[in-house]
Amino acid sequence: MPLSLSTYQQAPSPHFWAVVPAAGVGSRMRSHIPKQYLRLAGQTVIEVTLSKLLALPQLLGVVVCVAESDDTFKRLDIASNPRVHTTTGGLERAHSVLNGLEYLSSVPSFKKTDWVLVHDAARPCVADTALRELVSVCLRSAAECTGAILAAPIADTLKKAQNGTVVATVPREHLWQAHTPQCFRASALRQAITEGLAQAHNITDEASAIELAGGSVRLVDDSRTNIKITRPEDLALAEFILTQQRG
Repeated sequence: MPLSLSTYQQAPSPHFWAVVPAAGVGSRMRSHIPKQYLRLAGQTVIEVTLSKLLALPQLLGVVVCVAESDDTFKRLDIASNPRVHTTTGGLERAHSVLNGLEYLSSVPSFKKTDWVLVHDAARPCVADTALRELVSVCLRSAAECTGAILAAPIADTLKKAQNGTVVATVPREHLWQAHTPQCFRASALRQAITEGLAQAHNITDEASAIELAGGSVRLVDDSRTNIKITRPEDLALAEFILTQQRG
């Protein structure tokens, strides 16, 4: 069933929740420790990330979706924060996010008209100003779009390759690199992911699920410093960015 904007624009809630999928192992980091538990600025990566989200005054709570075998998160200091909840993640990102949304539906203070920010556990460098702007855009544009995402215009020349050889240069005009958080009304996102998985679509992020369901996604210009830690060298870069932010 295509998303109907009118279903979700009635009395939009000013309240926000967050879902943080954190069930992956981060194999490209070449570490036996999942990347969300690597040390960064005196904490683990995920603690830095969650602290950024919890600083949002509109945020009522965050659900961290961990692997079933994960016994590390519960030992972190931030796990005892009353606004931090945990649930079991899934095989892929979309399954983890859906599990997080289903968990939220059981929280007494959660309402279907609330908004949900989905954020990568390994994106600790998101700026406070970007978070506030994303929230503001969602509230201002509630009658016009299903939600919004942080993103940055592509700056590099893009090459299409085959067997390690360039076969074409791809025009970068109108191309954006999707970041997180990605923010949508909870009911719309849950419906979009559920239907996308049922139809075996490749859901690479929350916006792709909303797009497949016929929803509208607003772009919020973000800094390129909102990096995702995926390789060993990214930790040093993230440390530098955080130092500059605290400056």
